[in-house]
Amino acid sequence: MNADYEGSNQIYAQVCSALAQGIDKDLSSDSILDLDLKEPIDQQFLRKQKRVSLPTLGTIKLEKLSQMSFREIKSFLKDGFPKKLTCLSLNSLKPSTIGPYLNWLKSVSYQVLSKIEITNFEISELQSRKIFRAFRHVEAIEFVSCEFSFPRVPDFSKALVETSINTLYLLNCEDFYKSDWVGNPCEFDNLITGLSRSDLQNSLQLVDFGESSLDKTFISDIFDKYRLEHVKIKGSFNFSTECLYPDCDLMSELDSIDD
Repeated sequence: MNADYEGSNQIYAQVCSALAQGIDKDLSSDSILDLDLKEPIDQQFLRKQKRVSLPTLGTIKLEKLSQMSFREIKSFLKDGFPKKLTCLSLNSLKPSTIGPYLNWLKSVSYQVLSKIEITNFEISELQSRKIFRAFRHVEAIEFVSCEFSFPRVPDFSKALVETSINTLYLLNCEDFYKSDWVGNPCEFDNLITGLSRSDLQNSLQLVDFGESSLDKTFISDIFDKYRLEHVKIKGSFNFSTECLYPDCDLMSELDSIDD
């Protein structure tokens, strides 16, 4: 049994003990409740909560989420979710649209205080606006292995009004099997353009790309072009694509002429 699993087991035991004794006791802000929705014991734990809310804790991780498991734990998600939570993490069992989970996410968004993590989902332009609007009060939003679609520049101006987000994670989203920003760099350009035209321009301090196949010079040029030169770019950039990127501004003009 590894240390992470043991730590999660201890938090699990603390939560179960507090609930069994009827104790409304908050756990530490660094506590992590890691729930594998493919595991019967974790499913049973969530189904038992019904109308008993979990105590305030650090992070809840819902791993291997699917529409089937989502339906099975719906009562917990509606009535048993903690009143306060430092971080919420959703990890889809397989690549799928985030659509079925959006209404629930919006309903609990203000119970999440600092960070939202979204992994392995397909997210449209409209859905991305809804996510930013719901969590514009947090400090960090993390997208991991998500597939975005931005054929045009998105309008985030209303979704990010007076946002507090200072850190954005875009980890493995540029992959060929995800958003494919290497093959479709103008879609990445469109995303950054849309973000720069919102209040995020004032709050954003860091964008972390993790281990990325994008070219750092390309990213820096886009950030400079849209007055985001103050934003720190973090990551390990292993792919050089000098002179391969098209003029996205010109392509946008041509698209508008076609329309």
